[in-house]
Amino acid sequence: MVGFSCNEFVRSNRCKNKTLTVWATSKYESGDPTKVEWEKIAFNLPPASSYYEWADVATVIPKSMMGKAKVHIAFRYTNEEGKACTWQIHKVVVK
Repeated sequence: MVGFSCNEFVRSNRCKNKTLTVWATSKYESGDPTKVEWEKIAFNLPPASSYYEWADVATVIPKSMMGKAKVHIAFRYTNEEGKACTWQIHKVVVK
């Protein structure tokens, strides 16, 4: 299995479920990352049962990225206006 895992994953209780998304591309070189095509990576967030809850999250990198010389992984979050969200992601490992 080729994928990545995020150990010690935490979010604020202000974050709605699914506000964090993970993306991958083999086309980014430099500059504005919005100028290249990104593929969304599916993964399951842990339940938001407390203000800070550490959890392990793992998923598989899309097959379209396999065998590429360079793959970039991006974490993107959104929030409602006036309700800032806090995400902490540590120890990202690609296997």
